Amino acid sequence: MQLILKKSVLQYCFTRWQMTDYELTYNKIWSHFNQITPFSKEEFDKLAAMTTFETLKKGDVVYKQGSIPDYGGYILQGALRYFYTPPRERREVTTSFQFEETCFGDLRSIFYNEPALVSLQAIEDTVIGRLDKLHYLHLFDTCKPFARVMVLSLENKYNELLGETIERIDREAEARYLKMLEQYPHILQRVSQRYIASYLGIKPQSLSRIRKNIMAKTSLAA
Repeated sequence: MQLILKKSVLQYCFTRWQMTDYELTYNKIWSHFNQITPFSKEEFDKLAAMTTFETLKKGDVVYKQGSIPDYGGYILQGALRYFYTPPRERREVTTSFQFEETCFGDLRSIFYNEPALVSLQAIEDTVIGRLDKLHYLHLFDTCKPFARVMVLSLENKYNELLGETIERIDREAEARYLKMLEQYPHILQRVSQRYIASYLGIKPQSLSRIRKNIMAKTSLAA
């Protein structure tokens, strides 16, 4: 009965957000998790039954640095950015971005009840599948594939952060910019230059120079 109710709610949400095919969306998310570790339909239905869907408006903050997040989830459409605010400063340092068909949230905070080290904000109107903290904990204890996904996600996040730290040390800004375009091909059309410059650890003026240099090199090579 719960799954039927959830499906009707989801179908309402998909109509509201112009996402009309519930089965397609269900299978897309199921496929995402299956790429990490196998989920039976029964196991995934357990996860789907605990998922709610909502729209974050551009500028909405999912959680703030220093707080303990109430939820995480999956991005159906839209974009989020993580950012760090140094103590006693007002500036924001963008640390990463997330777009469609990826999971978001601070698993360290959710599972260990530790304050978040960064803030998370919507930079577009963003449709998410939301999983509350209590559901994370329940599924971790009762659904082995979900527990495996969480462990692998934590490992992946650690490796990602380590790689980015090394790149900031070893690579010049232009090389980091080109790597960013490989990782996020559509980022220039969707994210402000200010956030991109912050992510690369440079000033917006430096970002403009890098883009001009790359365009000049491209023109010479043509």
